[in-house]
Amino acid sequence: MERIKAFYPSDTEKITHVGKSGNIYSLDAIDQPVRIKEKLEADPRFEVVSVSGQDDSILLTSHSKDLISSYKSGSPLELSQSSGLLWNKDFYSWVVNKSWTTIDAVKEAIKSGKSIAITSGGHHAEFDHGHGFGPISNMVIAAKHLLNGKYVDRVAILDLDVHFANGTHSQVKGEKRILSCDIWRYRLPKWIYTSNSKNIYHKKVENTRDYSETLELMFQRIESFKPNLLFVYNGLDPLCNDRMGGVVGFDTQYLFARNKRVADFVKAHKLPVCVFIGGGYINYKQSEDKIEKSKVELTKSFVDSIATIFGV
Repeated sequence: MERIKAFYPSDTEKITHVGKSGNIYSLDAIDQPVRIKEKLEADPRFEVVSVSGQDDSILLTSHSKDLISSYKSGSPLELSQSSGLLWNKDFYSWVVNKSWTTIDAVKEAIKSGKSIAITSGGHHAEFDHGHGFGPISNMVIAAKHLLNGKYVDRVAILDLDVHFANGTHSQVKGEKRILSCDIWRYRLPKWIYTSNSKNIYHKKVENTRDYSETLELMFQRIESFKPNLLFVYNGLDPLCNDRMGGVVGFDTQYLFARNKRVADFVKAHKLPVCVFIGGGYINYKQSEDKIEKSKVELTKSFVDSIATIFGV
């Protein structure tokens, strides 16, 4: 069996946070990809490829010079840390690695039909500001790179994360070659709100019935768009016990059913797919042993979700 390639941004482990007591740790948005990478490395169905930085000018295709400069220098500090991730000397190289990881992953999807980007898609990052632990909108960067290089004609993004994709929507508004579909329940006032249009389709949901109906509408919109490539932002934060998300009635059984529907849709339309790591947040108001157990279980759920979407 040919292994599915999973691309991972080097230096991810170097992005750390500092607690109130001075302890150093990794936020969920960093810890999860690291754990998923380790899990995939031990799984014979997958092959992990670490990606190091290349041309950093690629960042300017989707972000302002001021934002990118702050990531490079750490100044002004408030802007450099606008995503919620702390700036350090390795931050810029990681951001560059993150963008090229995504580009390599989506090119692999075109080549083999399936791939994984072991990183978030940056769906909260806006043109001149980071948000939601996403410093760059790397799905948009990769989509523009493919389109401008004429690798594909149309790219569709199916965002299954439960938080509003403010960055993706605002970045691709009016771009006829990119379709942004988004099922969400939560949105912060500071995020840019983009209305639905010909290439942007999002809908707020409250429960699994809403979610199911909306997912079918998303499939219909994608089918009509006829993309050459699909990005799936595989969010696990709709799970009803998620610390920062939750959709009423959305349990692990429903998660499997959702991913199976995505798999069936992809298979029926023979779509090349790249899967990204969406949100998923555990409860830290429990014992250390239970926290670790929850992290292990969440990592397994991410890998199981990926496997279900790819039917492996």
